[in-house]
Amino acid sequence: MALDFEYDLVTGDLVDADDGGFASTETAAPAVYLQLNQHYDEWPPDPESGSRLHLAKDQGDGPDGEAFLETETRRAFAMLESDGSLSNLEVAVERSAAGRIAVATSYVDTHSGLVVDDLLDPLEA
Repeated sequence: MALDFEYDLVTGDLVDADDGGFASTETAAPAVYLQLNQHYDEWPPDPESGSRLHLAKDQGDGPDGEAFLETETRRAFAMLESDGSLSNLEVAVERSAAGRIAVATSYVDTHSGLVVDDLLDPLEA
């Protein structure tokens, strides 16, 4: 597998390496980051890449919002499953005690063999 650049998950910036360049990784993390944060159908070379999670606030935090989050997360990850970057995907919508909804994901990063558990909060400001 080719090396890919690491992204700071908070800022979206490339991570600096000690040598003055950018840090690289052999995991699926950059592909996952880009798939979830790039807007669906806005990259001409591959209009199927990206997600619609940026539209989550439009759906609200009720049953329609829950269904949207689960469906869109699965759709976004399907591309990474089909290209072999990840497997054993599990997606569940969770509601916090404060009533907020988020999406819990778990998958095997096939590049590293690690199980990755994450909690996505597309409704976060």
